[in-house]
Amino acid sequence: MKEKFKKIWKFIGPVFKAVFAVIKMFFDFCFLIVLLYGILCVPLLADYKMYVIENENNEINYKKGTVIYYKKVAENEIYEKDVVVYKPAQEMIFHKVLRVINPSQEKQDTTSETTDTEVVQPKGYHYEAEVDSYHKKYPNHIAYDDLLGKVAPIYLPYVGYFVNFIQMNMSLFYIILGISAVDLLLSFLPIPNRK
Repeated sequence: MKEKFKKIWKFIGPVFKAVFAVIKMFFDFCFLIVLLYGILCVPLLADYKMYVIENENNEINYKKGTVIYYKKVAENEIYEKDVVVYKPAQEMIFHKVLRVINPSQEKQDTTSETTDTEVVQPKGYHYEAEVDSYHKKYPNHIAYDDLLGKVAPIYLPYVGYFVNFIQMNMSLFYIILGISAVDLLLSFLPIPNRK
């Protein structure tokens, strides 16, 4: 009986080993997906928000599929050439700041003469942003209160497609997370020595 089992195992053993190797590769792939998404979420711990550029009209600053991070900062922490994000309508707009207008400096610069055609500026800090042909219907003077934040200088082109896939398939991601947890636990189990 023992000899018969050994002969059967000679044929079945390599098949089992190949199947387990494929399963192990799948588990490792799942762990890699979770690890990559986890790394992309690290800036969220520092109060940054992650956003994927999905609109070709924001290509002035970023290409479609780029992951950017932005954060609300103090009004005096926004400088010329910084990219800010605001949402005047349904879409989020990313534009470079051309000029920071400080209310204390503005009072010194203004004269007593005013005209009827003068544009009313927002109170407090406001920023003159670049205007492209697509967004020219929106004002180029943005009040600090209307800003969603200042964009971090680090951005990741094309990674947005991966992020969008994960966010649109969160139930699948939770399954992958569970598989990764099992893989991690199994890697800590002691392997018996076979002679």
